[in-house]
Formats: sequence, structure tokens, C-alpha cells
Amino acid sequence: VKNLGQTRIEIVNWAMTNKKANIFMLDDDIFDLDNEWNSYGDDINEEGILLGGCIESLKDIIGTKFDNTLEFIEKHKEEGVIWYFDVFSLSVEDLYRTLLQFKNAGWFKYTKLILIGKVKYPNSFMELAYDETIKKALGEYKVIYKFDIGHVKPSITMINGFKVRVIYNKKEGSLEYLK
Repeated sequence: VKNLGQTRIEIVNWAMTNKKANIFMLDDDIFDLDNEWNSYGDDINEEGILLGGCIESLKDIIGTKFDNTLEFIEKHKEEGVIWYFDVFSLSVEDLYRTLLQFKNAGWFKYTKLILIGKVKYPNSFMELAYDETIKKALGEYKVIYKFDIGHVKPSITMINGFKVRVIYNKKEGSLEYLK
């Protein structure tokens, strides 16, 4: 199949009609976008064990019988942890409270880096900015925000428990899975 001037909607409709699930592989122009990653610190080059997910789901397990986070990070304290959070629609105010809750629960012990994705549906009741709020909550950690994970494309597949290297500077960034 070649794109002969069809819109993305026309291509997706064709794919659905003809049961071509891999049609999204044709959409390679999405990965040619400018990098939006940002950080309030210096250049970053960190390795560690990947851990995270959708922040709206993770916030609900803190302190429950399903929360095995402290055992996991203790097991990987030598390698350190690289956290990632996908923010779907959490308000700026709720994001701030949730990050503080993670920190106070001990989740960020042994943290080398925190990655926060682009917010799908940003909102604030007090007209606060996500970047300022992240810095206020996590100022003592290395953080990359507007990272390519989660509900906003392009989106890198994240695999919990894998060792990764994340490199970032103001011009470019990369995430590499290691052995």
C-alpha cells in the first residue's frame, strides 16, 4: 500500500475495511517531529532499571497490598531506578500532590532519573504550568519532561524491569535498552 495523497483518516479506514492491522507502520513521518523533551537541569546520561506507567493508575496503589514498589527498588538499588510516568489527564495540582505522595512513600529512593510524558489533556484550576510544578515537586532529581511516552504520539514502548540508558541534551535525546 502506498500513500497516494490520501489523508490519514482515509488510510486508516482502508486498513480497517481490509483488515490490515499493520497499516500504522506506514505512518513513519510521525517520528520525524522535532524533539520536545525538556529538562530544568544539565545534560543527562543515566543508566538504570526502568519502572513506571500511567500515573493515574499508579497513584491508586500507593500503600495498598498491591504496592511492592519498595521491595522492587531495594532489589535494584545498585543499578538505580529510572522512573517514567505517563500523564493522561491529571491536573497540574493533582500531579503535584501525586509526585509528593510518591516521594513521601519512599518510591524515589535510589532514583537516577524521572521521565514524565506529554499530558494528553492538560488542565489546571489555578492556571499553573506543568513544567514549573514538576520542578517544584522534583527539584532535587534529574527530570526529563515532555518525554515521548504514553498517550501522546510519538510514544516509545517502555518495559518495566529492563535496564536502559537515557541520554539528553538541549539538541537531542535517546533511550537505549541494554542487556
